[in-house]
Amino acid sequence: MSQADLKRWMDYVASRPCLICQGWPVEVAHIQMLISPKTGLRLGRRVGVNKWAVIPLCVKHHRSGGGSIHVMGETKFFEEHEISQEVLVRVWASWFCGWVEGGRKSAGDFS
Repeated sequence: MSQADLKRWMDYVASRPCLICQGWPVEVAHIQMLISPKTGLRLGRRVGVNKWAVIPLCVKHHRSGGGSIHVMGETKFFEEHEISQEVLVRVWASWFCGWVEGGRKSAGDFS
C-alpha cells in the first residue's frame, strides 16, 4: 500500500465523529491496537501495519484536558470509557471494511 493510500485512509477516519463523544472536529489519533502473536505485547504506533491503526478523537479526548488519551494513556483511557480491546478492533475493522468496500481499494490489494 502506498503513502497515498494511507493518506486517503487518514482522511476517511477524519471524516468520522469522535469515537467517544461523537463530537467535531476530530483529529486522527494513532493507537497501539495490534498485538504481536509472538510476544503478546502491543506493537508500536506508526510501525508497519500499525500505522493504519488510527481512530477519530476530538481535541478534548485526543490531547487536551485531563481525560485525553495522551494524558491518561491508552489502557486507562479505554477502560475509563468502557471500550474493550475487542470492541475497539471490531469498530476499527468495520470502518476499514467500509473504506475498502467503498471502492478505495480492492480486496486483492491487501495480499
